[in-house]
Amino acid sequence: MYKRSAAFLFKSCIVKSRMYRPGFAVYITLCVCQALLLYEDSKMTEDIHVGGCLCGSVNFKVKGKPKASIFCHCKYCQKRTGSSVALLIYYHADSVESVTGPLKKHRHISDESGRWIDSEFCTNCGSPVTWTLELIPSWRGFEGGSFDNSSTFKCNVHQWCDNAHPSFEIKASDICYGKQVPFTTEQLEQL
Repeated sequence: MYKRSAAFLFKSCIVKSRMYRPGFAVYITLCVCQALLLYEDSKMTEDIHVGGCLCGSVNFKVKGKPKASIFCHCKYCQKRTGSSVALLIYYHADSVESVTGPLKKHRHISDESGRWIDSEFCTNCGSPVTWTLELIPSWRGFEGGSFDNSSTFKCNVHQWCDNAHPSFEIKASDICYGKQVPFTTEQLEQL
C-alpha cells in the first residue's frame, strides 16, 4: 500500500510540475523527497501492526509476523464475537509492544478441554480485543477484525469445523479440524 502511495505521489508531482513550469526543479525535488519519506516510513512499519476496539479507547501495537492465524468456529468464539466465525491472530508475548486502554478480563473454562481462556474486552464499547490461553500462555491472541488493516493476515486453517455455521464456506484447499487444532503446548512453543 505504501509503495503504491509513494509511486502515486511521485506521478502526481510529475503531472502537476507540467502545469507549474516556474520553480520546476524545486517542486519536483520536494515531491521526490515526500515520496521517498513515505516509502521509508512504509519499510519501517511494514512489520508493525496496530489496532484497537470499536470506540478507540483500547489500542494495541504488535511487531513482526504472527505465530499463527486460525479461523475458529467454536460456540465460545461465536458467542464471544457475535459472529459465526472468529479470526484469531496469535503473537508471542514478546512481540506485543503495547496494549493500552480500559480492558476488563473474563475467564472462561472450556467445556471440552477444561482449560481457561482469559478474554479481555473494552469496558466502554464491549469489543473483544485480546486474550491468553492456558494451552499456550506465552502467546497473546488478538481479534483479526480489531487490527486497523486485518487484510494483511492470511489464513487457511480452521478449527472446530464441526460447529461451523452452514452458510460459511470453507475452501476445499483449507486445513480443517473438527475440534481444536491438535497441538500440544510444547509443539506450539516450537513455532
